[in-house]
Amino acid sequence: FTDLAQMLTETKPTLLYAITPPDSHHAAVESAGRHGVHVISETPMATTVPLADAMIASAQAHGTTLEVAEKVSRWFPSYRRWTRHCPRW
Repeated sequence: FTDLAQMLTETKPTLLYAITPPDSHHAAVESAGRHGVHVISETPMATTVPLADAMIASAQAHGTTLEVAEKVSRWFPSYRRWTRHCPRW
């Protein structure tokens, strides 16, 4: 497929794993939400904080789940220490 909306319409997945370049994650989450599809987004989630906030709001508005995947760094002690200071959604 070359068109995400067409792929979502024709295949009707329950989950989209966004492993595309970061500047396309926002559009993928928006499109997936309109189709009722949950999303796992690779990091970085978005290219700006406002876009990340919009992605969260879109998932909430569509009743879908948005998860941000971090493959490796979550296992590093420095990352675990840092996340203790971050709010949980």
